[in-house]
Amino acid sequence: MISKKIFWGILVILILIRVAMVVALISGIPETPYHDGWYLHHGGDQEQYFKTANSILKLNPTSSTATLGFPLLLVPFVYIFNAATWKDILIPVVIFHAFLMFNLSTILLALITRKISKSNVVAIVAATLWTFSPYLLFLSMGPCIRDGLSIGGLMLTKQMWTQILSDPPSTFFVLLGIYLFLISLEREDFKFTVGSALIIGFAALIRIGNALLFGILITTYLFKKQWRLALCFGVFIFIAFMPQFLYNWYVFGSPLVHGLQKGTLETMMQYGNKPAFSISYLPEQIRLIFFQQFRYSFLLLVPIIFGFLSLYRKNKITAVFVLCWFLAYLIFYTCYYTTRWTPMRKLMPSIPAIIILVSSSLLNTRLLRSANKVDGKEENSSACGERQMLPGGRNNFEGIQGADQCEPDLD
Repeated sequence: MISKKIFWGILVILILIRVAMVVALISGIPETPYHDGWYLHHGGDQEQYFKTANSILKLNPTSSTATLGFPLLLVPFVYIFNAATWKDILIPVVIFHAFLMFNLSTILLALITRKISKSNVVAIVAATLWTFSPYLLFLSMGPCIRDGLSIGGLMLTKQMWTQILSDPPSTFFVLLGIYLFLISLEREDFKFTVGSALIIGFAALIRIGNALLFGILITTYLFKKQWRLALCFGVFIFIAFMPQFLYNWYVFGSPLVHGLQKGTLETMMQYGNKPAFSISYLPEQIRLIFFQQFRYSFLLLVPIIFGFLSLYRKNKITAVFVLCWFLAYLIFYTCYYTTRWTPMRKLMPSIPAIIILVSSSLLNTRLLRSANKVDGKEENSSACGERQMLPGGRNNFEGIQGADQCEPDLD
C-alpha cells in the first residue's frame, strides 16, 4: 500500500529527476539536431508567436495564422524582459515550460490517474511514464531519419518542453482543465465546472485541436445526467473563446474568419492543392506515424486494451471518457495532412490519456492486488469517506456495478 506521504515523496523524486533530465539536455546530453545551449529545435513558429505577442502588447494586433492563446501567454514575458526578438525571452520561457509547467503536469497527471483508477500505485506508474516519456519516445523512434536528421532527437526536444512553442502550455492546460472537470463531475460543483470550462477554452485558444474536448466533456456531463453543469460548461467555453472572436473581428473583419484558414490553404498549395483534412489520409498516416516513425508503438495496443477494460469495470463513463480523449486526437490528426511531419506536436495532449490507459492495465494484476492489501476496516472507512465528500449524501460510484455498497479505493 502506498500512503499519501510516500505518494507525494515519489512525485518529488520524479520532479527532481525531470529537472536533471532538462539540465542534461541543455548541456548536450544527449546531443540533438540544432542544439546550441538553451536553443533547441523550434521550427520557426516562435517568430510568429513573438511578433503577435509584441503587437498585442502595443495594442495593435497584427494578422497571424496562429490562434491567440499562446501569444497572449507570451505578452508578460515580452513586457517584463523588454524583448526585441524571441531570443530575448528564450531562457525564461524554457524555464517556465520545462521546469515549471512540465513538473506541475506530472502532479496533475498523477492526480487525474488516481481519481480515475482509485489507485496510488497506478497513479505513480503513470507519473513515472510521463516523466521519462521524452526518452521513451526517443527510443521508440529507432534510427528513423528525415532530411538527414534523427527524428528521435527532434521528438526528444519536443517532449522535454524546451521551446517557445504552443505544445507545452496546450498540454498543461488540457491536464489542468480535465482535473477540474473530474472534480466537478464528482462533486457537481459549479465552481469547478466554470474553472474547467475557462481553462479548456483557453487550451483551445492555444491549440485549436483542443476544441475536440468540448464535445467529449459536455457529453460526459449529459451521460451523468448533470444537465445544468453541461449547460454551464458550454456557456463558459463560449466566454473563454471570446478573445479569439474579437481578435478575428478586429484583424480579419469577421469573428468567424481565422488566420489559420489562410495559413492552411497556403501550406496545402505547396503540395498540389490537396485538402488539409481527408479521411483518405488515415491509412497512410497511421503507417507513417506508428509503423515508420513511432515504430514500436504497436506494443502499447495490448496494455491500452487491458487498461480500458480494467477502468470500464470500475466506472464505465470515465473509462469511455479517457478512451475518447485519446481517440479524438488520434483520428482527427491522422486525417490532417501535415501531422506526418510533426506528430509529436499534434498528438501531445493525448499522450497522458495513453499513459493512463497503459498504467491502468496493472489494476487487475496480482502484484497490484497484493500491494493494495488493507484490512476490511480500512477499506470500508476509505470508501465511505469518499462517498461523504459529495453533496446530498450521493456517492462517487454512481452508475457503477455495485454502487450500493461501500467500494474502497485500491490504496
